[in-house]
Amino acid sequence: MRLRAGFCTGSLGSMQTLTVSPLSCVGGISLGSARSRVHEGLGFPESSYRKLPSALHETDGWCGGSIQVFYAGASPTVEYIELSRAPDIDALLFGVSVFATPAADLVALLAPKCQFQVEEAGTLY
Repeated sequence: MRLRAGFCTGSLGSMQTLTVSPLSCVGGISLGSARSRVHEGLGFPESSYRKLPSALHETDGWCGGSIQVFYAGASPTVEYIELSRAPDIDALLFGVSVFATPAADLVALLAPKCQFQVEEAGTLY
């Protein structure tokens, strides 16, 4: 895990860039990692909550909720990671800024590298 506790509090003094590796990791947070391992890399979450009453595990959030990690399995492991725009965070997908690029362009960038289905009506890519 490349991130350090305090990375989104400004304590590192600069913009943090997270590299997105589809179907693998975001900024060193790997899919399938144990929740304890995520906490080692990011520090204790700012918030933890159940998105649904039926959720097995809490979702953890950092950077005012700009990074959210969701867990699955009997022992919580990373199922997926959500990022949203924040002043001190940028995300790069194949070297392209995620937050500065239209979604359609990101989908076109992913298309030759990953298999997925685009659903326009539900805005799910």
